[in-house]
Amino acid sequence: MNSHDEKLIKDFLLAFADQKESQLNINWIIPTLIFSRKLFKNQNETKKFTKEVLGIEYKDYVYRSRAMLTGKILKDIMKMDSPTSLTVLNNLITFIKTLVVSNIEDTEQLKDTDSFFSEWSNFLKKTENPTSK
Repeated sequence: MNSHDEKLIKDFLLAFADQKESQLNINWIIPTLIFSRKLFKNQNETKKFTKEVLGIEYKDYVYRSRAMLTGKILKDIMKMDSPTSLTVLNNLITFIKTLVVSNIEDTEQLKDTDSFFSEWSNFLKKTENPTSK
């Protein structure tokens, strides 16, 4: 095998790894977001999120169950090609950055409120440093 063939194989494997990695990243982010009642209080908000951020639309009955919605989203993401899944991942990153910025602004104004991210932070701290009884 010559160096050109090796480069083609490496590029293919890297592209494949990037696609699978982006889909795996999406697979753990989506359920966390969809099941958060603090982020999406009702069906209209989840519908707006799936349409604007993920670029996916479903019939109205799907939005009635967050579990069904999550399953359909994950199934559709696994069917996506590499560029599309990377676009969705980038949209999610932008969405989360927007949430973090608005969360920082909110916590500066309202010091006593718990946010979606502070709950996760507290959970992770507890799992990293469990108190012994």
